Amino acid sequence: MKTMKRFVIYAVAACMAGGSFVACTPEEEDLFAQSSAERLNAVVPRYTDLLCGAPNGWAMEYFVNNDWEPGYVYLMKFNKDTSVKIAGDNVWIGGKYTESTSVFEVITDDGPVLTFNTYNPIFHVFATPDDITGNGAPSDINESGYGHRGDYEFVIEKADDNLVTLKGKKWGLTILLRRLADDVDWEEYMADLRDVKSRLFNAKAPEVVLTVGKKRFVMDNASSGSISFYPENGDALTETTKVPYIVTSDGIRLVKPFKGIDGKDGFAVQTFVMNESGLVCTDAGQSASITSYAPARWLADQKKSWIVDATDLGGVFGTAYAEFAAKIKTKYKSLKNMTLMYDSKHDNAFSFNWNTSKYTGNRYGEVQVDDDNIVRFEFSGEGDDNGNLMYNDVPAIGAFLDLLQAGPFKAEYIQPLDASCIKFTSMDNAEDYFLVTLK
Repeated sequence: MKTMKRFVIYAVAACMAGGSFVACTPEEEDLFAQSSAERLNAVVPRYTDLLCGAPNGWAMEYFVNNDWEPGYVYLMKFNKDTSVKIAGDNVWIGGKYTESTSVFEVITDDGPVLTFNTYNPIFHVFATPDDITGNGAPSDINESGYGHRGDYEFVIEKADDNLVTLKGKKWGLTILLRRLADDVDWEEYMADLRDVKSRLFNAKAPEVVLTVGKKRFVMDNASSGSISFYPENGDALTETTKVPYIVTSDGIRLVKPFKGIDGKDGFAVQTFVMNESGLVCTDAGQSASITSYAPARWLADQKKSWIVDATDLGGVFGTAYAEFAAKIKTKYKSLKNMTLMYDSKHDNAFSFNWNTSKYTGNRYGEVQVDDDNIVRFEFSGEGDDNGNLMYNDVPAIGAFLDLLQAGPFKAEYIQPLDASCIKFTSMDNAEDYFLVTLK
């Protein structure tokens, strides 16, 4: 008994000694009114209401976990009955606008999770482990056994009425849901994305340039949907970083911020919008742009050939081409095309070339392009045998050459990031012009 009494006295004394600082209670007061499980359960209906509260749905910017494949846009309309209508337009679902309805749910896991928990053929195609071939897939992709390596369940990281930020539960990529305006037509939205894509990069002129401060990086093969970055004047074999991107309604967004080849350059650029000269970065605190190399670069490339666009010639060039085509057809039955090119068999001479159903003719000369993309043509009066014969038979050939020599011309791209089409406009009269496209 004495021992027990002494223990009680000591215990009470200990509490009294610290009483002026800490209350002596058997457990700490809970800082939250609800448990973590209760709080998590409470956000489920809130996020469900948020998703269903967009009358015209959301645009999902969806990426898969590989470095050769672009991002894909899906349109989604969530409904209170847990149905979700999904629309897409990409090569893996037939290359045309397609809709399919399935089921979604917001559930609790390690956090709130948006899950598409019944199979949707146009969406789950990226999450299945099936072997994939074609459409740019590397030849050894089937060895991985992962298919596209895409997600169908997403942790909801943050959300408001206009933007929901998701993270793929398996692969960890950031996926965005952007609220669609109520008056947007879904098929037109997808068509507009195709239009934006058509005004971006072209496989025939694959190199554009990213400028970040004083740093410049070549962006190669961008038309594939996955950009190969390497430093300008660097080694493309050993210094390349591949970064997929998605085409948005006003530009592109990279799957993750590009921070240079080694990540030590002090910048991080990810989101770009189109302007009159290319693409400009809109990320906070970043100053960067994506532009084409000047036309002079491609016109001086002796491996490239340029076909005169017979459908778009202005002023004297429209008249002269019509005369040229008519006379060639009368004499030689047809005219396939007219080309500006280099002929390596004649000391890399610049050549004015034309093709009929049976004959090809060339007249040789040179092209000069200065740093301001002012172009001058000069022809030597020489050609190959067919060219000389046809030149003498059809005076309209000489008339067209005379117009080219009369120059000079301003060379400009029709679309700022598409170097495959160049417009030559007379410096004397803007009504006189012709277009060429990469062969």
